[in-house]
Amino acid sequence: MTVPMKVGLDIVRVSRFESHVEVGDSLVARIFTPDEIAQIPFGPTRAQRLAGRWAAKEAVAKALGCGFGEELSFREVEILHDTKGAPLVRLTEAAAARHNNPTFSISITHDGEYAAAIAAAL
Repeated sequence: MTVPMKVGLDIVRVSRFESHVEVGDSLVARIFTPDEIAQIPFGPTRAQRLAGRWAAKEAVAKALGCGFGEELSFREVEILHDTKGAPLVRLTEAAAARHNNPTFSISITHDGEYAAAIAAAL
């Protein structure tokens, strides 16, 4: 039996994150895990990177078919990068178990005032 691939896509305006680039921002702390925050450097591209990570989280939630809410929280989905800088998805053990331990392929892009991401779940 072939398992179908599920895809999620999201696009967001970078400007939504421009007021959240300071250390200790409450929105950033609510949405992103400490590991994610540690991988998003401060500087002129921080809002762009936050927006990209947010779009990736949304894309993952859409690929899982549930969105964010009772079945999945923001911090149960981590968007990190590997040693070569490629994005990767890490779910908490509980979230992975609730969603049949999916594996993901993900891509994030930024262009001007937009950031977008696509996630494929198997």
